[in-house]
Amino acid sequence: MATNVILEWRNLNLIIEKREFNFWKCRTNKEEKRILDNVNGSLKSGQLVAILGQSGAGKTTLLAGISQRFRGPLTGQILVNGNEIDRKTMTKISCFVPQFDITIDTLTPNEHLYFMAELKLDRKWTRSRKNQRIDFLLRELGLQHVANNRISTLSGGERKKLNLAADLLTNPPIIFCDEPTTGLDSFNARKVIEALKYLSNINSDTATASTTVESDELDNGYGMELTTTKNQMPAKAIICSIHQPTSQIFECFSHIILMYAGRCVFGGTTDEAFTHFSKLGFDCPAAYNPADFYLKVLSNTTQQEEGQYRNFFENPIEILRRSSHYKRPNVADVERFNVNDYKIRSPFWIEQVWLLMKRSLLNIRRSYREIFIDIAWYLIPFFVMAAIYHETTGRTQESIQDVDGALFIMACEVIFTTCYSIINLYPSLMPILRRETNEHIYSFSAYYVAEVFNVIPVSILRSFAGIAITYYWAGFMSFWLFLKIGITLLIASFASNAYGLFISSLFKIVIMEIASVCDLIFLCLSGIYMNLYSLPYARYFSPFFYTNEALLISFWSNVTQIECPQKYDGNCLKNGTEVLQSLSYNTNASDVWVDYVGLFVLGLIMHLFAYIGIRRNITSVGYY
Repeated sequence: MATNVILEWRNLNLIIEKREFNFWKCRTNKEEKRILDNVNGSLKSGQLVAILGQSGAGKTTLLAGISQRFRGPLTGQILVNGNEIDRKTMTKISCFVPQFDITIDTLTPNEHLYFMAELKLDRKWTRSRKNQRIDFLLRELGLQHVANNRISTLSGGERKKLNLAADLLTNPPIIFCDEPTTGLDSFNARKVIEALKYLSNINSDTATASTTVESDELDNGYGMELTTTKNQMPAKAIICSIHQPTSQIFECFSHIILMYAGRCVFGGTTDEAFTHFSKLGFDCPAAYNPADFYLKVLSNTTQQEEGQYRNFFENPIEILRRSSHYKRPNVADVERFNVNDYKIRSPFWIEQVWLLMKRSLLNIRRSYREIFIDIAWYLIPFFVMAAIYHETTGRTQESIQDVDGALFIMACEVIFTTCYSIINLYPSLMPILRRETNEHIYSFSAYYVAEVFNVIPVSILRSFAGIAITYYWAGFMSFWLFLKIGITLLIASFASNAYGLFISSLFKIVIMEIASVCDLIFLCLSGIYMNLYSLPYARYFSPFFYTNEALLISFWSNVTQIECPQKYDGNCLKNGTEVLQSLSYNTNASDVWVDYVGLFVLGLIMHLFAYIGIRRNITSVGYY
């Protein structure tokens, strides 16, 4: 493996086409916007580079482009040590620290790094070796004192460092940081940048030390030895976009890149920038923040102030761009890049499922207050139902409608509660899911299966807890019937879980509005509001139909006689079979299994479409 890394980007261009449909003219207006315009640059080990520019200058887009975290029509070349690499390889040899914190707040830094280590490091590593790596990073980044505190209690600077620590587990040679000081006060912002400077080993006597350390702490995560530096860590190549750094923060950077309207107008060391601007007549006053001065020049708003510097030329941007010539780095003395050096044996798929289930369950356990409130609100309707449907035996003509209504409301309560509790889950998890799957920390299929399994305990609790309240108060009084109703509602929970995910995956906006329309259609096909023989096949697409039919068959198939008083003149339903026939349902007791299979298959189909839809949403855009 090459000790030093040289990252180079050549002729990067990004043109985005915007389309707007004009309703009155019945045509689509197309407009092209150039985000990056023929950008060149390079980054080496031991450098800490800042991308400066005004808002909209293309800082974040350039960072996402050269890190290959951007999914779009980006053209140009991205090379490491002279070799052009693809997106997958770039994600293996680099890390991208996003602008906003993307973590599970209920975990502690130790727990967060534990799960990241299990998912990212080679599976041949022992648990003690991984713990050594975690302790080493916590110590190096100054997070030991908060290692067992919840992430939600950490300060902004500590959260930034934790994100950086998670990315450094595999010891990547290249680090990309998007606005690392955003939302931080000047003190914490400086601490974060100083941590990046420490990692880059700026001002070390040599780029690398002459000795090789055979230590688990310094192993690069791929089972290989790395040469060490003064701070006991290999030199990193670090580049970050930053907005209005203070003078103290600016001094931490070794190089800067100035962006204007998608163009690179300067790239070089901070000393070269000062000299270059001075030669062009743009003299930075003493005791003036150089970053503010350069941005002021780029904004073309500089005016004569106290005679310290004169009015600028007609177009200073063009002067800077033409006078700044990009020099390609010399890669002749650097070892050739070998992709095989960065191959690791990731955890098996089933191990990923187990780890993700474990992390999710830990998060659920820490959120017990919210879960308690959720269950309490869920059980309230069942207490109301128990009071309304008290002693509904189903043995009289008057109680037939009561039984049908009680079972139907049970089905609706379970289906609606499960569906709407999950319908907004993935939109809220999309940032962390998009980041971790695109970084190849784990596969999306493993995450999806883990979440499906995690719902099962909650589904069992909801299915049987609600029935336990209503069932005996209603006067049904049969344990076997109680068990069959509970199993029916449990399978219905599985299908409604898939139903909620299906709706949320197809529609990014107006999810609730679309869900209400689908609910109306499915309810009409349940058999309660219309004769199912008028739509003989459409009913098989409704989870309400399968659930309600299974519940009613379970109850009425054992009712052989219903009282028929004289006031009805013989116009009454004499047994459970006639009740089922009046609702256009099947009458055989064995048809319950057909409904179970139908619910399960319908749930699988919806899960399949939900999986495809969510995966499409994750991979459709970048995650910076």
